[in-house]
Amino acid sequence: MASQGRKDHYSGKRLAGRHTTMLSEVTVIIRAIKTLENVRMNLNILTPTRVGERKLKFKPVPAGWELTVRGITGVQKIYVYTSHPKTAKRAIERAWEEEYE
Repeated sequence: MASQGRKDHYSGKRLAGRHTTMLSEVTVIIRAIKTLENVRMNLNILTPTRVGERKLKFKPVPAGWELTVRGITGVQKIYVYTSHPKTAKRAIERAWEEEYE
């Protein structure tokens, strides 16, 4: 997922959809996904919020996970599509914990 001149804007074969601007906290998830086989993600609209605590929430969906990422200044939903959801979840959680906990 190559950056196109901005650090908060990515594109590539693993990133589906039209919304490619993301929270800075989402880059941690992208780095984790880049290490996995057969995983794609779709970013939803970034919703600005008041300053708050970082959080990551997983909700199972038929093709993988719906992640709700709460950054310091916004909230963004991400859909992670994979045939190995447990492996993807562990990799994302590990990367998140290394960065923020």
